[in-house]
Amino acid sequence: MLGKAEAYRVFFGLAAAWAALSVPIWHWRALPQVTLEWHVSELVLGFVAALIAGYTLTACSAWSGRGPSRGGVIVALAMLWLGARAAMMVPHPQAEIIARALNAVIFATIAVLVCREWLYGLQHGRRAVVPPLVIGVCLVLGTGALVLQNLQPQFLLVPVWLVMAVGSRMLIAFLNAAAHRLGEQESRPNWPFIHAALVLLGVAFVVWDSAPPSFVAALLMSVALCLTGFITTLGLTPVRHDALLLMMTLALCCIPAGLFIYAGATLGWPTRGPGTSGALHFIAIGGLSCMGIAVMARASALRHPGYLKARRGAVIGFYCVFLAAILRMSDALSLAATSWSIGWGLVLVAHLQACRQPVPHPVFSANILTNSKLMRSHYTRDM
Repeated sequence: MLGKAEAYRVFFGLAAAWAALSVPIWHWRALPQVTLEWHVSELVLGFVAALIAGYTLTACSAWSGRGPSRGGVIVALAMLWLGARAAMMVPHPQAEIIARALNAVIFATIAVLVCREWLYGLQHGRRAVVPPLVIGVCLVLGTGALVLQNLQPQFLLVPVWLVMAVGSRMLIAFLNAAAHRLGEQESRPNWPFIHAALVLLGVAFVVWDSAPPSFVAALLMSVALCLTGFITTLGLTPVRHDALLLMMTLALCCIPAGLFIYAGATLGWPTRGPGTSGALHFIAIGGLSCMGIAVMARASALRHPGYLKARRGAVIGFYCVFLAAILRMSDALSLAATSWSIGWGLVLVAHLQACRQPVPHPVFSANILTNSKLMRSHYTRDM
């Protein structure tokens, strides 16, 4: 069993379970040591870390040309993750220091494992754009976990940046695969839009505390406009026939919508509305969390020749979490927390159902492996 521990199985399960539990713990103050700082930390350093580990340590086989990391290293990393979550629950100053150190080690370990696979791929003539992006994000989050006692709101922009950079590429690839299957024209996205959005969002993160709020709001508004322009260049016709594609598209669209709302609230345009807090929650719930579910649902999907079909529990869970994003902006906090927990519970059930089946290769798409070396690496390790 130890040798069969796959990153997506372990960390997606941990992410879903912790998401379903941590928000009720925070909202209903189940423990006295649960504070706003704990809530923010567990979102960025706990939940997001599990999603990054589950995706990158599985997708790394596409960058390296060999089987993904599995077995003891995945179990050890999961134990570090659980240890950090447990330490954050202990009301003692030393426990907080231990938790911060463990969180930093987790991100550093992910960065090292991704870097190893990336370098192996480069040595064998395989070039990939995603690994250096993931490594950079892990280093930023790991440094923040170690140095900062309390994470500031701008650290939410770091995983948002990664979702924009990687999620856009995934969406294009899956849209074009679906279009090819349906005999329709493939998307020709305007990549300068997404590149400009990434640069502007990085600048907003750097100057968040030093620049005037109106300048930061202008940057975020520009990011939202660029990302909206990118989305409008996509051929979204296949979305009508594919629930997985629809989920990923809706999640990506939540990011510019939330940025528009946040920038408007900062500039004081609407006299009433969700405010900056509601906008940040909409980005975190609708953008980050829903994109996480969209990726998880591909791993747990039912396999058919040439396409994937999402499990019903994952689809219903996605829309429950999407509803939670809307309810949170409406200040219906208890309803939002309930919808969130139910949604992630359903996602967890769908994920566990898929874990009883053999590991699919590749995990996130319906393509058939053609690289014989990679196939041997996968299947001999399964035997």
